[in-house]
Amino acid sequence: MTAATPSTDRPSRSSSRDDPAAIDEHTLATPAFPFDAGPYERFPAPLGRTDADLGHVRRRAVVAVIIAWVPLVVLATAEGLAIGRNPRESFLLDVAVHARYLVALPLLIIAEYVALPKLGVIVRHFLASGLVPPGEHARYAALMESSRRLLSSPLVAVVILVLAYTSTLRLSDLVHPTSIDTWLAPIVDGVRTMSLAGKWRIFVSQPLYVTVLGLWVWRAIVWGRFLYKATRLDLRLIAPHPDHMGGLRFVNGSARAFPMVAFAIATGVAGNVAQRVLIDRQSVTDYLQSIVMTIVLTIALFMGPLFALHGPLGRLRTVGMMRYGALATDVGARFERQWLRSGEAVTDDSLHASDFSALADLNAIAANVADIRFVPIDMRGAERLILATCLPFVPLALAIMPFAEILKFAASVLL
Repeated sequence: MTAATPSTDRPSRSSSRDDPAAIDEHTLATPAFPFDAGPYERFPAPLGRTDADLGHVRRRAVVAVIIAWVPLVVLATAEGLAIGRNPRESFLLDVAVHARYLVALPLLIIAEYVALPKLGVIVRHFLASGLVPPGEHARYAALMESSRRLLSSPLVAVVILVLAYTSTLRLSDLVHPTSIDTWLAPIVDGVRTMSLAGKWRIFVSQPLYVTVLGLWVWRAIVWGRFLYKATRLDLRLIAPHPDHMGGLRFVNGSARAFPMVAFAIATGVAGNVAQRVLIDRQSVTDYLQSIVMTIVLTIALFMGPLFALHGPLGRLRTVGMMRYGALATDVGARFERQWLRSGEAVTDDSLHASDFSALADLNAIAANVADIRFVPIDMRGAERLILATCLPFVPLALAIMPFAEILKFAASVLL
């Protein structure tokens, strides 16, 4: 292979495929590589270039609020719908809108600064730790480059936009029935007319929110693909590694990358349920299934990729138990012949013999092999993700469960 030096701040596709060292060098300067790519790099903010620069991410988040939420305030106020004739016709009382476009949307953008560099650290550690042997560097480089191409695919950009507009237009009448008077479409003298604020929400705010949300779903899918293909390389996994995962436990750090994203997703759903409870006077229990499904699917979206490690760890445990089991059996038999069948009396000097410590060390190594995880998830690393997903629904839980009962339940879990 011939080395190639990229002429821009990002490596060319040809150089990254031909020379893994070029990609590895780039990752040292770009913490989020290859997950710093996105399909809307040529779009203006709030989409635009995806990176881990805090200042740029903040500006995009502010622009998102200015585009998705501020015009709704201005238009609703101009049409007299900021505080309307009833709660449903009052924009300022719409909890769902504020939860999505004022809280969840900017958080989904700011989360890039938190999550993407953490994924980049894991990608680099495969190389830095020596898990990827030199003979597999080219394939690993190709995997990083293919992941980046998938993230920046123009086809993905089109598909996400189409799904965003299609879902918004198709679900609009389902979520806001035509027979109900709302600030989106007030009914005056029996005639329902879409307000300017309602049109802005349908054609701008909601598609933007769904698009940014869709980007995170796509990133999670590409992340799962990356882990699956990376763990199918000829990695230098160590069966008796003390992390009980062959040296792959660091991959669990990905669960710490997504809590802000999970919180934002759950906030959007919780705001919608809160709107139904506070304004439409429906019961929280009517939405328990939706709440549970949101929590389960969100956690599965970001924890599911870790199950890509299941196959390699299962094979490592099987092979390791056979090899180290045979070694432990052989050494144990030799130990018994030396100390239990010789017929010689045990002296004080025997207590200091190296045979005992060697056997104990070997048994500890064999025990590490036997303890390799079948489920490659460290729950301590997943606690933040689970908590962040559940937190937006806590106020709703207060509506159906006395505070004293919640404290009692929390005490039973923590103590």
